[in-house]
Amino acid sequence: MGNDQAIVDAARVSYGDGTKKTSGNAGLINYLMRHSHTSPFEMCEIKFHIKMPIFVARQWIRHRTASLNEYSARYSVMRDEFYIPDMTTLAPQSSTNKQGRAPDPLQDDFANNIINVMKSCSRQQRDAYEWMLAPDQREVPYFGQNKDTGPNLCKKSDACSSIGRDDPIIVSPIAPAEQTSAEVSINAAGLSRELARIVLPLNTFTEMYWKIDLHNLMHF
Repeated sequence: MGNDQAIVDAARVSYGDGTKKTSGNAGLINYLMRHSHTSPFEMCEIKFHIKMPIFVARQWIRHRTASLNEYSARYSVMRDEFYIPDMTTLAPQSSTNKQGRAPDPLQDDFANNIINVMKSCSRQQRDAYEWMLAPDQREVPYFGQNKDTGPNLCKKSDACSSIGRDDPIIVSPIAPAEQTSAEVSINAAGLSRELARIVLPLNTFTEMYWKIDLHNLMHF
């Protein structure tokens, strides 16, 4: 949206000069870029369709000079898709940068365990999400954590340890014989999407349309 002409027209309007020839337009644009006079570039906008994990999207929209419309987990079921980093990118926290990683990667055995835990947690939380949406179609998920082996997903018949150190999680579905017809109907409908989404992990993929002008894109 917008073009070179829109940029040079905005640049020249300040001193009342009209449209120039194409070669002059190119020279003016180069001059603006060279001297960081980028406000005329706000006359042009670019719209992107982007897809990213939720934790990246939340950092992305801190740049508040754009317009966006994101996929809604209130209206739609989130896709069964998660971001799992490559093992070679796993590193300890940087000792000099609170926002970043140290340059040296983790040892392979530890990194591999972390990847496995990430995959396990993502799958467990997805299973919980899907059960909440359609409890009549899925078995009740039981979650637990063992201090030595990490998170695990228990079957209904298993004895599960607590998620917290001291707080057991007990999920007890009502036996069909104990439910009235109205209760069966309500339970079969599941939980609303706007509430079920709260259990999804931050590495779930989302997507959005994101529109920004050239001036702010240069400073993104």
